Amino acid sequence: MKSHLAIVLVILFFGIAACGKNYNGKKTVRNNSSHPLKILIYKRLYPGEIGNSFSLQPQSEAVVESFTGGKSGPYYGNGKGCGTNDFDSTVVEVIDNNQLKVAKDLNSTDNWVFSKKSNSRGVDTECRAIITDADIVPK
Repeated sequence: MKSHLAIVLVILFFGIAACGKNYNGKKTVRNNSSHPLKILIYKRLYPGEIGNSFSLQPQSEAVVESFTGGKSGPYYGNGKGCGTNDFDSTVVEVIDNNQLKVAKDLNSTDNWVFSKKSNSRGVDTECRAIITDADIVPK
C-alpha cells in the first residue's frame, strides 16, 4: 500500500511540475536602414570562429538567438542578458558599401529593448535591436 502511495505522489509531483509555465526567449535584429546588412555571431568557446550569420535586407528582421521551453525562469532575465549570452560577440557589417560600418554595438545591453509578455501557457521574452541609417557611419 505504501509503495502505491509513493507512486501516486511521484506521478502527482511530475504532473504538477509539467504544468508549470514555459519560458521562451528570442533576440531579434531589425534592419530599418536603407542598406543590406550581415550579422556575424562568433562562438564563445572558439573565439574568432563564426557560429552563425544572417543577411538582412532593408526593412526586414531575423531572430538571431532563441530559447524555447525552459521551466527555470525567463532566459533573458529582465533584459540583463540582452547583450551576449551564449556567444562571444556579434558584428554587423554593411554589405553594399565597404566604406560604411554599423556604429551600434550589439554586444552592449544598452542597445537592446527588452519586452516580456505573460499568458496562461507561459512567459515570452524578447530582446530587440533596431538598426537605422543613423547607426551607419563612414569607416
